[in-house]
Parts: sequence; C-alpha cells; structure tokens
Amino acid sequence: MSTPPAALALDPRHSGDFLRLQRLLAREQGFQLILAGYTAPAYRDGLIAQLQAAHPQSLRHDPPATCPAGVLIDTLAELSHTHPIIHLGGLDHWLAQQGVDAWHILNRRRESLAQHAPARLVFWLPEGQLTPCAHEAPDLWAWRTAVLDFSTLPDEVLPIHQNRAFLGNTEKDELHRRLKEIQDYLAQRPAPTSADGGLMLECSVIHERLGEWGQALTQAYAAFELFKRLNHPAGQVWSWGHIADILQSRGQLDEALCIYTELQLPVYEKLGDVRSVAVTQGKIADILESRGQLDEALRIRTEQELPVYEKLGDVHSVAVTQGRIAGILELRGQLDEALRIRTEQELPVYEKQGDVRARAITLGQIADILQARDQLDEALHIFIDQLPIFEQLGDIRSAAITKTRIGDIRRTQGCLSEAFDLYTQQLQVFEQLGEAPTVKALKTHIATLRQQMGLDVD
Repeated sequence: MSTPPAALALDPRHSGDFLRLQRLLAREQGFQLILAGYTAPAYRDGLIAQLQAAHPQSLRHDPPATCPAGVLIDTLAELSHTHPIIHLGGLDHWLAQQGVDAWHILNRRRESLAQHAPARLVFWLPEGQLTPCAHEAPDLWAWRTAVLDFSTLPDEVLPIHQNRAFLGNTEKDELHRRLKEIQDYLAQRPAPTSADGGLMLECSVIHERLGEWGQALTQAYAAFELFKRLNHPAGQVWSWGHIADILQSRGQLDEALCIYTELQLPVYEKLGDVRSVAVTQGKIADILESRGQLDEALRIRTEQELPVYEKLGDVHSVAVTQGRIAGILELRGQLDEALRIRTEQELPVYEKQGDVRARAITLGQIADILQARDQLDEALHIFIDQLPIFEQLGDIRSAAITKTRIGDIRRTQGCLSEAFDLYTQQLQVFEQLGEAPTVKALKTHIATLRQQMGLDVD
C-alpha cells in the first residue's frame, strides 16, 4: 500500500486515519459515506492529491457556493457513473453560503444519495462542521462509514499566540509590555500567518483600551487584509466586527450598522452560530438605543439576545445583557427597576467572577442612576472611588467618562470652576479618541460654563 511522499509532510498523528482511509477507498465499488475533518485547506489538498494519485479514476469535486444541496446530490449521482471515488472539497465556502439548510436537505435525501450515487464519497469538512452534521443531519450521520480527523495544529501556533492577556483586568504596564512583545514578533515575520492575524486583532484591542483609536483601526484593517489574502473567511468576519466596534464608539453609526447587518449577521446566521448571532444583534441594539429607538432595542435584548445566553448557560453574557436592559429602562425613566437589575442581577456576577473592570463600570452606572435621582453625594462618592481603578487598568476612555460624570455633579453642586477644568481636560481626551458626539456635548457644556462664570465666549 502506498504511503504519502515526504513532500506531503503527513502529521504523524494522522497516520492511522490516513491508512484507514486508504483501505476504505481500496474496497470494491459501492456507496460509502466518509467524513474527514480538517483545519488547514492546503493540508487537505495535499491529502486529496496523494489519494488521487493512488486511484486515477477518483475525482475531486468542489461544488459552487451557490449550488443548492439538491442539485449537488444530482451532480454526485451523475459523476458516480464514471468515478468510483469522489472527494468533495471546497465545502467550507459551500456551507458558508448554503447554511444549515444544506444539512437538512442532505438528511432528507440520504436514500436518494445512497441509491443513485454508488461511489465512495469523502466529505472533507472544515473545522466546526462535524457537529452540525451530526445534529442537523442525524439520519445521514447514522449512514457514515467512518469519521476521520485530519485537523492540524499548524507549526505557526507558538507560545506568543497562546499567551493572550485577559484584557478586561490587565493593568496598563502589562498592556504596553504585551503590545511591544507582539509588535517585535510581527516585525520579524516575512510571511504572516492566520495566527498572526489574531495577534494583529489583539494589538487593535490593546490600542483601543489605551485610547489610541487611530492605531486600533489601522491594526484591525491590517488583520482584515491578511485574512483576505489567506482566504480565511472567519478571520475576515472577526476583523469587520472589530472595525465596526471602533466605528460605533467613534459615533460613525451608519458605517458600523452596515457592517453588522450586511457583513456579519448573514454569515453567522448561515453558519448556525447562535452565539455570534446574539452578540451581533446586541451590537445592533446598541446603535438603535443610541438613536433613541428604545422599544426596538429592548425587544432585541429581551427576545433575541438574552434567551440565547440563558440557554447556553453563559452567566457573564446574561449579566452583561441584563445590564444593557437596565440601561434602556433608565433612559425610559424606570429608574427603580434599572437600579434593581444593576444591584441584584448584574453586579453580583462580576463580583463573584472577580471581573474588576466590569464591576467598576457597573458601579459607575449605578452612580448614574443615583445622580438621576438627585442622590448626588452618593453618586459622587462612587465615581471618585472607581476612577483609580480605570487609571490603573489604563482604560483611558472609562477614566475620561468618569471624570466627566464628576464634572456634571460638581456643576450641579455649584462648583463651576472645578467642573470647567474637568470638562476642558476631558475634551482633549475625547478629541484624541475621535468621539465626535461626546466632543460636541462637552463643547456645549464648556460654552455654557464660560457664560455662567463671566468668561469671554470664543
């Protein structure tokens, strides 16, 4: 029996499955359904080429992404008359386009497939598709001859790719250290890999945390271009999502909404990725909320987002979503209910999980409610206590928001000079962050204070 040539560089962990696949394909002609999982397309292609060399009558068929599942079955039936072995490659693009409905159709027409396509069919399934096959096409799954694993841990996955910082609670000095570590590594990489694209996105997140949003956007676009060049659809979607997050934070809502609704959500829906669908819907709700469309934002939170996290048992995401529901209720004037959710359903989760940053942000939101209820001293006390935490974490934006809130209270308390100084200092920060709506609001506050303080208005 033939063995792979040295040029193929077969992973030793796959030798058993490769030998088994060779034996299955050497059997007499007849229907077989072989499911072969993989992660690296180039590695898959090498395996198929080696197997085709051993079986000249075999065929590789990559269905067009727009080919309906029913048409694919008919095509396989026709091809099987002249090709006893058919390798189905390119299913990553096909499944991304057809979605879970493809599995449903294959499941319903399994008998037709077996009867009219009497060939040894090897379905080369990309990472993450074996589980949908088993769940969405259980009857087809039951007819499988074998399930083989050719997934790889590429050589490019090095410790630097695995040592990602937990950005939520990482302090500023550690963020700078990690950023330099990644930048030094990428500078000496002549041919970046998909794993390096993940490092670029991590750099983007760190820059954003440090208030360097121009660099954050540049890194996110660089990651997107790399994933596009490597033909890595998932990486492209991740990159677009982060780009949209930055644009949304900078007040470019139309651009962000377009990315969420046209470039992200349809992909996740077709893949059946319920968590990513919920996350994206939540971001859409954020934009609707900022535009004053509170009823629709609340509907998305309660009907499309929260139930998914509850079903998945994701306690942290449930708490985050409950907090965002509280934010909408606060905008609608339902302060008591908003305060109850913050203090009873959201805050305890972060305290139990030791999430310092999320706890500080939530306490600040509780202070916002207290401020709206004219409990100014209690609110001011919370803001002052939380400020050092954000500064220690290097969270420039949250620190600036907190100082602005302190300025709001001091202005209400009649301390105009102190409020003026706080607004003026934070104006520069938000200008650097590129947050146009906040800059506009601060300039209005500053102009009003100048009049009240008898200063010249420029």
